[in-house]
Amino acid sequence: MALYSRHPRFTIALLVLIFISVLLFANSEPDDPPFSPVGFTRGGALVESLRVEESRYQRMLDQRQDLIRKWGPTPDKIDP
Repeated sequence: MALYSRHPRFTIALLVLIFISVLLFANSEPDDPPFSPVGFTRGGALVESLRVEESRYQRMLDQRQDLIRKWGPTPDKIDP
């Protein structure tokens, strides 16, 4: 017996998955390489991305210090 007659739900799910994969991996612009890193393809995009990530990191460090001040540990409870 064929797979589609014994397991119709599996066959339908597999076909939907293949269709979605084809849509996701289809390259809309044939001149572009299919998996090029976004940061290196445009001139200042990498520099801007690094600047934004650095500011996020600094905010995260500030929030972490606030949590340490609020919940501890205090400097006297830290082993050297």
